[in-house]
Amino acid sequence: MKKYYSHGFPGWSRKRDCLVELECMGAWPGAYTKILSEGISEQEMLEHLLFIYHYAFSNLDSRPLPNGKTVKIVDLEGLTMGDLNSPGFKLITRVGAMLSLNFPQRLHKCFLVNAPGWWTVAWRLILPIIPPKVRGQMTLLSKNVSLLNQYARMYEFIDSQDFLQVFLQDKEGARRELLEWVDPDVLPVKYGGNNAMSREQWTLEVELEDYVNGLASQESFCKSESP
Repeated sequence: MKKYYSHGFPGWSRKRDCLVELECMGAWPGAYTKILSEGISEQEMLEHLLFIYHYAFSNLDSRPLPNGKTVKIVDLEGLTMGDLNSPGFKLITRVGAMLSLNFPQRLHKCFLVNAPGWWTVAWRLILPIIPPKVRGQMTLLSKNVSLLNQYARMYEFIDSQDFLQVFLQDKEGARRELLEWVDPDVLPVKYGGNNAMSREQWTLEVELEDYVNGLASQESFCKSESP
C-alpha cells in the first residue's frame, strides 16, 4: 500500500516526547484505485492500516497512557470535492472510526495541512465520527483562508466549538506552528523542516520494513516445516 499511498513515521518528536506520523490523504482517492488493481481488497487495506497502529504502540512506543501518543500530519493536497463521495474516501472514514475505537486517546495533536478552501464541507460530513476531544486536538493549515471562511459561514461553523482550532494562511506561519510540535530534523522539507530523506529512508520506516520481512520469513518457515 505504501507504494501508492505515502504514510509512515518520519521520526520522534523530542519536543513532545512522542511519535510523529505523516499521511498524504490527498493522494488517497487515486491510490485506492491503484491498490485495488494490485488485487488488494478493502479488507486487506483496513487490516494493513490497523497493523501499522498496532506496531506503533506495541513496538515503537509501548508506554501506557497518558504516554504513547502521536503528533499526526495529514496532507490534504490534491483532494477534490468530488473525492468526498468516492469509495476510497468512504473507506478512509471507516478506517478513522475504527482507529479511534481500537486506539483511543492515542492522538496528541493532528495538523491538517494544505487544506483546500472547501474543506469545511468535508468536515461537516466526517464530524459525527470524530469525538469532541479529538476535534479540540486538530489544527487546520490552509493556503486559502478567505475561501475557507466563506464556506465556514455558509455552513454556520464560525464561532462553533465543532470547528477547528486554528487557521494559518501563510507558509511561514504554518511552519512555525508545526515546529512547535515537531523537531526540524524530523519535519520533512515540504512542511518547513530539514528532513530531506524519502519515506523509505526514515529510520522508523526501515525498522518497520525489517520487522515485516521478519514476520514473512517466520511464516514461510512455518509453512515449509508443516506436514
